[in-house]
Amino acid sequence: MWRLPARGAYHLLAGRIGVDEFINRMTTHWWRRTTPWDPDVERGLFKWVPDERFLPAIERFAASYARDGLGAVRALFSALLDPVA
Repeated sequence: MWRLPARGAYHLLAGRIGVDEFINRMTTHWWRRTTPWDPDVERGLFKWVPDERFLPAIERFAASYARDGLGAVRALFSALLDPVA
């Protein structure tokens, strides 16, 4: 049975990964990656979220996560995706 890799917001909030690992995953895999079948094809948030919105949102998330984890995750995804929606 296939399982979701333990690296997303769900896993962070469940205590399965730490905030540093989550931020690393957000700024690498989720930000920009090549597809395994074609290294010329790139995917990631960089296609929809400009750097000038992404980096401050990650910084605000990192600063607020210890106080309110769920609120910080909500604010992060809202900052990243609301303008796209």
